Amino acid sequence: MIDRTVEPPPRLDMPTTRHLLKPEGRRALELLAPCRNGCTETMMLAHGFSIDMMVELINSGLATVQTERFVAADYQGERARMRITQAGRRALVWGNLEAPARVPESTNL
Repeated sequence: MIDRTVEPPPRLDMPTTRHLLKPEGRRALELLAPCRNGCTETMMLAHGFSIDMMVELINSGLATVQTERFVAADYQGERARMRITQAGRRALVWGNLEAPARVPESTNL
C-alpha cells in the first residue's frame, strides 16, 4: 500500500534549520574539524573569526572550549582552545543544526 499523506509546506515566516548554521560558522567548523587538538582562540581570531561567533558556536553545542595553562621560558599564561563536537561534525555533514544522531542504513526495497 502506498502512503499518500502529504506534509504541509513549511511556513515561510519561520526560519528553517538549514539557515541556522551561517557561512562564517561553517567555515569555523571546517577549520576545527581536522584539528585533533582543536585551535586556540588566538588562531581563530587570526583567521578572522569574532569572539561573538565563537561564543555562538559554543552556546549552540557545535564546539567546546577549554582553558589551558602553559609555560614558555619564564612566562606563565593561559589560553583557550576550541574543539568541534560531534554535533558540529553532524552539522557540517548534513548542513544544518538538527542532523540525525546517526545516518540510517539503506534498505533494499
